[in-house]
Amino acid sequence: MSLNLNIPAEGSTGWAGLVNQNWTNIQNEVNAVEATLATKAAISSIRIKLTSALTLYVSPSGNDNNDGLTAGTPKQTIQAAWNLLAASYDLGGYAATIQLADGTYTAGLAVSGSLVGQGSAVSITGNTSTPANVIVQSSGGAAIKAEDGALILLSGMSFNTCNFALPSRNGA
Repeated sequence: MSLNLNIPAEGSTGWAGLVNQNWTNIQNEVNAVEATLATKAAISSIRIKLTSALTLYVSPSGNDNNDGLTAGTPKQTIQAAWNLLAASYDLGGYAATIQLADGTYTAGLAVSGSLVGQGSAVSITGNTSTPANVIVQSSGGAAIKAEDGALILLSGMSFNTCNFALPSRNGA
């Protein structure tokens, strides 16, 4: 098998045409890659609009890399669950709950402002039958800090050896 290429001599008019055509092809490929990347970036910033209530699960034995969508795949910190709500969801007026498993939570929660589509307070719920089984403590700063219109409802938990503050600014 043989391959015959007819490449013009360097410096000739044909050579410039070949170089220009190849350069145009490369530019087209780069433009296509840039368009693909822009599309992927846009898709990654699209929020999930709720069509029903959402519960995210948190457990001291969880992992913040988990999706938090089931009791078997909980986040580890309350903050990670809140951050997921804030970055990925349009609540569409539906209720959102962050459900805390029994245990001690040593990382606090700081929230500011309302969530996209939030129509009511986000419920952060521990063990409503035995609130002492869910302990929130923070060695530095407030265990829970909500400001600038953040709407949260806390129930079924106790606070231990921590600074507890719900500063109220602008209707928090």
